[in-house]
Amino acid sequence: MTRTGLAGAVFERLGGSMTATPQQPSDQGLELVHDLHKQLQVDPEWCVWDDRGFTWWGKNLAQRVWAEPSRHDNQGETFQRLHAQTDVFDGFDGSDQQVQLLNIINHTGTLSALVPNGDGSGRVRLCCSMLLYPDNGAFVRLVFDTAVALQAAEAVITTSWLGDEFRAGLSNAESHHPKSGERLLPDEMLEIVDLAIRPAGEEPSRYVGAGRAGANEHAPPSRGCAGARTRLDRGARRQGRARRL
Repeated sequence: MTRTGLAGAVFERLGGSMTATPQQPSDQGLELVHDLHKQLQVDPEWCVWDDRGFTWWGKNLAQRVWAEPSRHDNQGETFQRLHAQTDVFDGFDGSDQQVQLLNIINHTGTLSALVPNGDGSGRVRLCCSMLLYPDNGAFVRLVFDTAVALQAAEAVITTSWLGDEFRAGLSNAESHHPKSGERLLPDEMLEIVDLAIRPAGEEPSRYVGAGRAGANEHAPPSRGCAGARTRLDRGARRQGRARRL
């Protein structure tokens, strides 16, 4: 099977050294990536690891999550940049229609943005990144976990609702796991919007009438995608079956 997209690029870069099992994390960024993988409860048959992170298929769009090696900022402090990227479209040539389409979609985006590769490949990905310092790990875990889960769901939603007449020559950047092949039933995490985000947004505001201190006191404890996964599992059990996208 031909390896395409993020998985293929990583595979070629590493000389074919992708594995089904991760190595022990050697720094703070890799430790966070490993913890995120556990929080997402990624099925091993739909995931491959490389030296800095993992690529997985929630359905047929590959998402890669990884941490750059440590480096120093202008103040001499050590940090790492965390990344999540999901393949979305192929066929980008920079036409006015395509640029306008990406701008419209990005206007309604959440924590990621559609970004053309810039290498002539025509690939467009949903991208997000965060800077991880030794003293902001708890905050980064919360926000990045949620961003990764939302990005995977947003990629599938975007490619599903966009009709052929509005695509301006763009096609879905679908790919398959190099060994397991095509994934027919989507992962429950792709339903995070319907089963976790939207219901929470429909609840009365917890902050009405509260000042800054009061808002902090009334804010619910959050565990990022870990809490979302719990709600998703419950929702999937209520539905009794996995929804086909």
